[in-house]
Amino acid sequence: MRIAFAVDEDRGLDSIVSPKFGRAKYFVIVDWDGREVLGVRTIPNPGASASGGAGIKAVQGLVNERVELVVSGGFGPNALAALEELGIGRLELSGVRISDALREVGRRGEAGGTGGAIRPGRRASCLYYPAEPPSCDCWRRL
Repeated sequence: MRIAFAVDEDRGLDSIVSPKFGRAKYFVIVDWDGREVLGVRTIPNPGASASGGAGIKAVQGLVNERVELVVSGGFGPNALAALEELGIGRLELSGVRISDALREVGRRGEAGGTGGAIRPGRRASCLYYPAEPPSCDCWRRL
């Protein structure tokens, strides 16, 4: 599973999850198999310095990274709608290190699904995720 953590300082797995999604400075992308970390890298958040539409720009960047779950303290309504449309799950959690957040993701996943905490959205009707733009217009909503 590929998970993006919104953070304001890049400290790898010791980074603290940000209370904000669209304006967080970075995303730490973690490839995780449910038990151990397979890879970690940090990317700048394209929405961090946007004059408007920060959440949508952040989602666009994460779609390009093929993220399956996003962890942040909060999400704006436009970002929430985009994440749901694309079927990207979310977990609202902040003020903890990424390493601790991973344990929480694992705990909630093992407790018989998500316990209502990790909310997967629904896929866009064309299942665009994010190879070539499809013939429909659903990808333009981002």
